[in-house]
Amino acid sequence: LYAEVLEIKDIDGDNIAVCDTSINVTNPTKSSINAPFKIIHKLVDATSKNNTNKYKLVGNTCMEHDFICEELKGECKEGDFLMFSNRGG
Repeated sequence: LYAEVLEIKDIDGDNIAVCDTSINVTNPTKSSINAPFKIIHKLVDATSKNNTNKYKLVGNTCMEHDFICEELKGECKEGDFLMFSNRGG
């Protein structure tokens, strides 16, 4: 399953990454084990420093429980893609 990072928001000091999928797709059984995924960067910026940021990864449903990952560590930008293993059709 590939999902695009649609938007990065700063809400009360938290970085929120909104992606084009939801918890209902990535973890439909509500397992306590998070679905493994990897960030595929759209563009590589040679001038970018290798900063590690923290994000809350949320889905596109606007529902309170739509947290795909509550602490994503790494660089994430709008337009990047998330590749979830063993998910999708």
